[in-house]
Amino acid sequence: GTLLRQWLKEADFEARDVAFTNATRCGGVDNTTPTAVQIRCCRPFLLWELEKLAPDTVLGVGTSALAALSNDGSASVTRYRGRELEVPVVK
Repeated sequence: GTLLRQWLKEADFEARDVAFTNATRCGGVDNTTPTAVQIRCCRPFLLWELEKLAPDTVLGVGTSALAALSNDGSASVTRYRGRELEVPVVK
């Protein structure tokens, strides 16, 4: 996160232009990768947050983000690389 924030600052993004969130609401013990169950349980909160923020673009970084955004527990970053995903928003 620190490095990404630095790059965004260097690219002249203002703090108000960028929001950060996580696939899950709470971290695992010793910052372990969240399980599919944890991601699915937290997904409604993620979708709610995206609805409220109404971003033009969402950048998912990593396997957990991809699993949460795609709702695909077996999602492969390699398979999805460079593709756009339609993320349903809770209304």
